[in-house]
Amino acid sequence: IDAAVNTIKAPKATDKEKRHAGKVFHEMDGNQFYEKFMENSEECKKNIHDYVTFYLQTHKIVEISKPKKEFKVSDSIEDFNILDFV
Repeated sequence: IDAAVNTIKAPKATDKEKRHAGKVFHEMDGNQFYEKFMENSEECKKNIHDYVTFYLQTHKIVEISKPKKEFKVSDSIEDFNILDFV
């Protein structure tokens, strides 16, 4: 958090520092500390917004999903098993 705060206030920051600050503030979104920084000054608010946007643009979100189970309906009632569908 300390490094992210220093980056927000720094006149020049590297892309790595901006990405880290963006990640930190993105994860803090909604808590009181985040709100205080957003109220602090227009420059801080703009930098936080810019760095969070920069982080989200460079951060790839990977969604993992289960493969869909294929359902086969039995031709006769004797072959039906409810556990095949659970």
